[in-house]
Amino acid sequence: MAWLQNLNMTSKEAQLIETFPTLSVTTIAFVFKKNNGDFEKCVDELLNHVLFQEIDGQDGEEKILRKGIDTFAAADGTAPRGRKAKGKKKNKKTNFMNLDEYARSSSEPAAPSPNKWKTMSDDVDFIATKVNVSYKAVKSSYHERGGSVAATIAALIESDIKTNKKSLEEEMDIVVQNVFELSKEFELDLQQAHALIRLTDPSSAAAHELAKALTRSSNASSPTGGGGGGGIQLVPRYAPLNLSDPDEEYDVPGPASASTLTAASLGVARHAAFSKASEYHRKGKSDPLMRAAAGYYGQVGRDSHRAFQSAVAAEADALVAAQSGPAQLDLHGVSVADAKRIARQKVAEWWASLGEDRIKGYAKGKANEYRIVTGIGRHSDGGRAKIGPAVMKMLVAEGWRVEVGSGFLTVSGVRK
Repeated sequence: MAWLQNLNMTSKEAQLIETFPTLSVTTIAFVFKKNNGDFEKCVDELLNHVLFQEIDGQDGEEKILRKGIDTFAAADGTAPRGRKAKGKKKNKKTNFMNLDEYARSSSEPAAPSPNKWKTMSDDVDFIATKVNVSYKAVKSSYHERGGSVAATIAALIESDIKTNKKSLEEEMDIVVQNVFELSKEFELDLQQAHALIRLTDPSSAAAHELAKALTRSSNASSPTGGGGGGGIQLVPRYAPLNLSDPDEEYDVPGPASASTLTAASLGVARHAAFSKASEYHRKGKSDPLMRAAAGYYGQVGRDSHRAFQSAVAAEADALVAAQSGPAQLDLHGVSVADAKRIARQKVAEWWASLGEDRIKGYAKGKANEYRIVTGIGRHSDGGRAKIGPAVMKMLVAEGWRVEVGSGFLTVSGVRK
């Protein structure tokens, strides 16, 4: 955005007003003055304002469902009186189900007289609102396992593994990527991570929340105050060491073209090659012959990685093409890097296709706008949009006229 930073203050402010049409001029002017005219800082802060605006405009039904029993008691005019009422009023706050608070309260010593029914209800709600399993089934599993959140999540995972035989090779690349990230972050084996991603589809953020609760609760006391009753100990499982002669080792798949293999299978080949390279590198400290093998498998891994990247890009292109139209680009389901690459290419193609219609006087009713659907980040980790801000900054920096909407961007041409 170097060229934008070099504009005079009036031009920068006008650019921001045009880019964020849903925000008031007063808000933009305040943010602009606060950041001393730094365009990039203003864009970041104004994107947050757009996010808050979207959140405020959402239906409040979910918030009501997540409030405690006291909310409904207050609505009926049955608020407690006397000293107890003062304490409740002083500490009154909305009872949202936040994982960090939930995990913290689970690990702290239980209060002398906890409301066990309330705790059990919260535990079941916490799981049921994140999985594609009926509330009744979750509640039944929870009670069968002594009121343990960790054991209930583990049971749901085991059940999914038994009933769903779909392998990683059959999944889309975005699913494979989410599985690998979840497995690495929480030290789950691939089967467990795959089951969690399936159970919480399409929200990978929900899978992270459950994995966090699973790993934290396994070493903490039971949420119902039972001292860990029903909790499980997560033990990562690794492939057994192969101590046979090097000549008898299994073959690592060589690099293949992205057109013949899926990104998932190429990812497996890459992982196997790098694992072998690491193994032979360790053996090479005592046996010089093993260094050559390490070099060979390292090259196979690099070749597989390049083929993997090509396959990922091809799958992203195919997904976006299937869900987009001539004047609309839908970037749901792809990574930020692929989203920026595809948006740059498609916007340029759209602009070139307009021909003489790019001139305002020759539009003849043809819409000179290109919409890019980015979503508001509901399924992203942390619930914050990543694709929208990244694509918007890239397009603005490259000189396109962009307006920010709720979950979409509108490109209307090139800046003069």
